[in-house]
Amino acid sequence: MLGAILAVVTMLILAGIGLGIYMIKGARRNIARERLMEIKNMNKKPAGGGSGRSFEEDELDKSFFERVIQPVLENTAKKFKKDPNAADPVAELIIKAGNPGNLTSAQFKALQLLLAISALGFFSLLGFVMPEPVYAVIFGAVGGGMAFIGPKFWLGMQVTKRRKAIKKMIPDTLDLLTVSVEAGLGFDQAIQKVCERLKGPLSEEFTRMLQEQKIGKSRKDALRTLADRAEIEELDAIISSIIQADTLGVSIGTILRIQSDQLRVKRRQQVEEMAQKLPIKMLFPMIFFIFPTIFIVTLGPIGIKVMTSM
Repeated sequence: MLGAILAVVTMLILAGIGLGIYMIKGARRNIARERLMEIKNMNKKPAGGGSGRSFEEDELDKSFFERVIQPVLENTAKKFKKDPNAADPVAELIIKAGNPGNLTSAQFKALQLLLAISALGFFSLLGFVMPEPVYAVIFGAVGGGMAFIGPKFWLGMQVTKRRKAIKKMIPDTLDLLTVSVEAGLGFDQAIQKVCERLKGPLSEEFTRMLQEQKIGKSRKDALRTLADRAEIEELDAIISSIIQADTLGVSIGTILRIQSDQLRVKRRQQVEEMAQKLPIKMLFPMIFFIFPTIFIVTLGPIGIKVMTSM
């Protein structure tokens, strides 16, 4: 039994090592091909038009992730490419998370696979240190599963963190947008001013919205896409009001002022609601942590005296 488990684990480790070598070689071939294309493009440029930097300097300026890990992921990602028209939940999560690491959906899946193979081999070897060989199978399965699920769980946390940051930026952004529109700027110019003054995920979303408008998307569709990416109730209500005002010809400044006042009232109500819930939330820590300590301090000496006297 032990020999069979050891053979399986060894085969998995060797397969992971072989897959990694194959992907690294493929990535190196891709890098060499890209460099040849760059040399051809440089030769086509007129004299004095280049930056004067060598390819080695350009490569050294990149981070370790861009030079080593990302080419391997790109080579592995080719195995995960599918119909571009099909829905991809991972791609939607990456977009909603703000595309951390500049990874595509296929590259993210490749990262999951590589982490799972590496963790499977490592934890399987760790399991052989235990007295029972069955621990190798258990450790390998649990470690590989956690390594495969971990990146997606981290991506979900990034989505939640980004939504909270966007929700926190909405009041200041709406106030600045209202002041800019009432000062005489157009709506697009006001959004541009907001993107210049404020930094954060909401400004990034507005910048992306302006870029979508430049490539031909209408303001209504760009705003709807922004609301779908953010999935925040307050922002969705603001965008719906702006679209309705733009359709009916109503002053956008007036709509923004009304939405700003309503947002402040709603935030005040939310704070009051949280304050009213605090006594109930404090009840459980008091019952399980504070009251037992008080009982030990007050009744402990009495109990010791009773036990001594008896």
